[in-house]
Amino acid sequence: MPISSLVDDYITDNRPKLAAHLAHYSRQNVPAYEEAIRRAAYAEWDRVGRKHDHQYRLPKAASPEIHEVLLNARTRLSKATSFLDLYRIIDELFVPVYGAGALMTYDTALRLGEYLGHEPEHVFVQSGVRDGLKAFFERYRPGSDIPQSRYLPRDIFLPELEKLSAKEIENFLCARARDLQGLPRKNFRPSACGGGSSAIQPVQTPRNKGAAPLPAPQRPGLSMLLNPDVFEDHLSHAPVGGVRDAFMTFAHAEYPGGLTTRATSKGFIAHDLRIEKGDTWYFSAVLNQEWVLFYFRKPAFRDKLLDGKALRAAFPLARVTPKQELALRVTDGAMARAVIAQIRAPQDTAR
Repeated sequence: MPISSLVDDYITDNRPKLAAHLAHYSRQNVPAYEEAIRRAAYAEWDRVGRKHDHQYRLPKAASPEIHEVLLNARTRLSKATSFLDLYRIIDELFVPVYGAGALMTYDTALRLGEYLGHEPEHVFVQSGVRDGLKAFFERYRPGSDIPQSRYLPRDIFLPELEKLSAKEIENFLCARARDLQGLPRKNFRPSACGGGSSAIQPVQTPRNKGAAPLPAPQRPGLSMLLNPDVFEDHLSHAPVGGVRDAFMTFAHAEYPGGLTTRATSKGFIAHDLRIEKGDTWYFSAVLNQEWVLFYFRKPAFRDKLLDGKALRAAFPLARVTPKQELALRVTDGAMARAVIAQIRAPQDTAR
């Protein structure tokens, strides 16, 4: 199907759904700013109060935390000068909220932006969008590198998508990704991006050509990555450079005390490493586009795996989450090794 027909189909089928969802956040339909914040925090789809399907798997505890951080920052949010400014503020606010990743960040910015009068000028790239972006460039920009940024200028999609706004291009790339790839729709379950709001999930990148291979499996008797096949899929979405190095370092480290590492995916936390022992989950390393978000979880402090004072001294930029855990943005392998050294420190001191 020619792209002009895909665009026309999108305008007929998807544009009204996106517009109807965002109308739930417009000033005409929201009695007060605080109510817009509440609706955004709880990801309301419509006036009935249904939760948007993007956030069905958002942890139950996350919505009240999101509501609190947004309310506390409502003056700062209201002073945002553009959608990008609003997005960056929300991205910063959500760092300590476990589960509030790129999906929730963009959706929240889109919803509050509707109320505050900020329209996206860039096309934001998330996982479903990434598939459509890759297909678009392969078909209509052959020979060009696929952009790796979290947001892109709208004009790189012109003239093919000139009928669509930036937020609609983002939605289109996700909702019509399989059409752009030339794949049949038979037996295909449509993603949430075909629905009410924008098509977003955690940021992903395509498999990086020429990237370093996975490290060799660790020797028996050391902490091991339990499911390297799942991790390899996770790693395929990591950008080449420091973030990839950090993610690999966390996956293949030798942790003390019989800790093991397991690659998991849950909801929109699509690329997570859980460092655990038995049924006890001590640490998490969540892959993002610009960093690995590392969580020092409460069981690690309870079971004295960490020296809290030394940890805060070593990483003053770590943030305390509402759950009294620590979250740290790790941007390269050296920083990841420093984190691992802190995890090992109590064990090394005891020897």
